[in-house]
Amino acid sequence: MTFKQYVKSVFHPLFLIPTLSLLLTLSACSQSPIRPTDGKGKTADALNLLISKKYMINKDGSYDLHLHLIRKILTYKGKKDFADFKFTYNNSYQSVEINKAQTTTPSGSIITASKEEYHDILAPWTAKASIYSYARQKVINLPSVTVGSSIEIELTLHSQVGFWISEIFRLANPISRKIVSIKVPQGTELRFQQPPWMSPAQIQQNRDDTIYLWQVKDIPALTPEQMMPADENMGSCLLVSTFTDWHQVAAWYRDQIMSRIKGKGKNMPDPLQQQSDLDSSSVDKLYTSLMQRTTPHQIDFLSTNLAPQKPETTIAKGHGTPVDIALSFYQLLKQQQITAHLLFVNTHGVIITAFSKIPSPGLLSNPVVRCHDRDYSFQQQELPPGFTGYEGQLALDLADGKLKPIITSYTNRRSSTITLRPNGQGLIEGNLHTVLTGQPAIAIRSRLRYLTPAELQVATSQLLHTIDPLASRSGPIKT
Repeated sequence: MTFKQYVKSVFHPLFLIPTLSLLLTLSACSQSPIRPTDGKGKTADALNLLISKKYMINKDGSYDLHLHLIRKILTYKGKKDFADFKFTYNNSYQSVEINKAQTTTPSGSIITASKEEYHDILAPWTAKASIYSYARQKVINLPSVTVGSSIEIELTLHSQVGFWISEIFRLANPISRKIVSIKVPQGTELRFQQPPWMSPAQIQQNRDDTIYLWQVKDIPALTPEQMMPADENMGSCLLVSTFTDWHQVAAWYRDQIMSRIKGKGKNMPDPLQQQSDLDSSSVDKLYTSLMQRTTPHQIDFLSTNLAPQKPETTIAKGHGTPVDIALSFYQLLKQQQITAHLLFVNTHGVIITAFSKIPSPGLLSNPVVRCHDRDYSFQQQELPPGFTGYEGQLALDLADGKLKPIITSYTNRRSSTITLRPNGQGLIEGNLHTVLTGQPAIAIRSRLRYLTPAELQVATSQLLHTIDPLASRSGPIKT
């Protein structure tokens, strides 16, 4: 997948200086390592006085979490950001009870939030896949929040599906004290990986259980920066899981989704064959035909009810989650006697190589199907066969429980060439040649490829104007 544009323009030399400076700055930012500030955060919008999370794992594998949060509001922005407390959970296997929600004003008055100020809403980032989403948010409108006031929350979460957590110990606002404790019943093994700068866990072994405790103080704020890695890869993540190895994680995923497939798929009707002259031996054609007939609703598997649609239901409806469509593709391949593997990968930029020794279902979010040494993704409808956008990432093969690198036949690349020359009239002429390959080309290609000639002319003019008001096209735009 490639997008190419050829642009020529005329610049005043003085106008060119900030343009080149911007290009050099962007280049430097893309090559320099991220070094977040180590400062205490004197201009913070809020101060987390206490974050206490106490987990208790039950013998049946379920767990309870007791959260206690005290946060002081320091600025108007802090008031806007934190006057509404938000807590995310999945209501298909989790429930939440609010035990305390109150505001302490600067004068010392304590005002408790009423039940009318408790709300339970759909998690906003899953709104476009609302028919499949079980991700919810508890929202509490805390009363009388002003600069200088403090808010206090206590809640209990009950979860029924396994134990894995990712605790981030550095936030956008400083933390005075954070405590994480985990009580594990005797005989349950706990695997964890903590940030290298943290003191080792305090472990208390009792007759019936073991308690693990992490406690840190005076953690400075993390200043957001462009191109910053995921929170999990910023060196402040405590990852904990009761899964003993990746084979067990693979078995957990198989238990959730593979029951939706009937045997080897021989009894499944193939509507794609009935609707076209599809060559059943061509996996790429099968993938393209399936994606043209089904619309993916982008949502993580762990934000659903963990019960995918049956493949025949997905094809009949013409839409589904990425897992639903991946299962349909997998089933159709099996029906054609073609060997395929179902893999799960992280689609949020978390590099799980750093946590490869801590098997956790929470590190994986969506599927790819591997066939004939090519990986097929189901996140977007217009992806070309064999392109995932996750090259370099590790994915978990559900068949053998091994982490394997994603295979792709496309490379993500941005390249630009600019040629400048004086025109003899005190100005400088320039030609810009830009090529986007792979993931960077997807959005702009989907915007341009189906436009009419008149619409393409308008879109091209808008694109050129963002480069330079005097820019004109010197060659074709290829998508």
